[in-house]
Amino acid sequence: MKRIGYLQHIGRMIRRVTSSPSHATINERRLIEIFEHRLVEDPHAPTWLIKIELGTLVQDYQGIDVVVTTNNGPLFVQVKSLVIQAKQFDRRRSMKRYNGERQLRVGIVIVNDRLTDCEIYRAALTEFKNLREAMSLHGKFLPKGDGHGRSADQN
Repeated sequence: MKRIGYLQHIGRMIRRVTSSPSHATINERRLIEIFEHRLVEDPHAPTWLIKIELGTLVQDYQGIDVVVTTNNGPLFVQVKSLVIQAKQFDRRRSMKRYNGERQLRVGIVIVNDRLTDCEIYRAALTEFKNLREAMSLHGKFLPKGDGHGRSADQN
């Protein structure tokens, strides 16, 4: 990564932390609060889900908003407010994969004011289950291929 791009990103992150919460940060926190409440109150909450928290600044730079700790390891999640934003994020990450860059698997969860907590919980839990299954199948949060015809396990 170019140093100037990295420094600009750090500047944006500092502004993000010191200024009032952005809409994106509010949605990320809403997702976390929904799951924190469910983990405590719901007797049917998945036992494999241990903790959910905001990603670090470095993780945010990698496209990870939320980290879900499970009994199999961490799951990485990007929170978007619109389906079109989720598709754009996924397309950008896919293009990077095809250019040979190794990427972490990152799930995408839609969170906005039009969705109820229950709808968000169900959609996010489905995404978490899919990520967890991919982890158990591949053992890593890497794409199946690295853009050079080799699987992640062959590298």
